[in-house]
Amino acid sequence: MLRHTLGYKLVKTTPLTTIQQILGHDHVATTNIYTLTTQQDMAEALANIEW
Repeated sequence: MLRHTLGYKLVKTTPLTTIQQILGHDHVATTNIYTLTTQQDMAEALANIEW
């Protein structure tokens, strides 16, 4: 659970490849498992787009 929490917190401010290195993953696909995005995260990202 700690790895998921760390990945989730880092993904908001840290490039995915950096998180990959921190977590010690060989493949970024593995890192994606630990950096899940919530519905609220997606809504906030879309709200920040200037059309």
